Amino acid sequence: MTKKDLNYYLSLDYNIDLQPITEEDGGGWLASLPELEGCMSDGVTQTDALKNLEDAKVDWLEFCIENSLPIPEPKIYTNEYSGKFTLRVGKTVHKKLVETSEREGVSVNNLVNGFVNAGLQETAGSNYFPELVKERSHSYYRVKDDKRPDEK
Repeated sequence: MTKKDLNYYLSLDYNIDLQPITEEDGGGWLASLPELEGCMSDGVTQTDALKNLEDAKVDWLEFCIENSLPIPEPKIYTNEYSGKFTLRVGKTVHKKLVETSEREGVSVNNLVNGFVNAGLQETAGSNYFPELVKERSHSYYRVKDDKRPDEK
């Protein structure tokens, strides 16, 4: 059994939420670890916010360990997501999906999965899916530049 010490928790890929802070609230970026409630930091740039978040993460975990408080693990490790859900659609939509899947030579599941992924990519950066604003590698955002989305 793995010893669940500070190094163990630091090795886990927690989800990161990275959001711009409005100029009205001081500007910059807010980075947080939603699975570690209250673990957050900010910075002038995305890079600063993520670096500061790593420091906050260490402090947050150390506090919990020292005080014998429970530390949640990333949801990816909890088997909470099976990758399967049921979706009911109307007969006309079902017919169009089957016809399209046959024409494309893929299963209906693969076709719908492709549509869902394309829809998520299209809405990345919108208010609907703020967690998809940046392309991610593991749970860390790859920062392409330090400009806010509304800056040129």
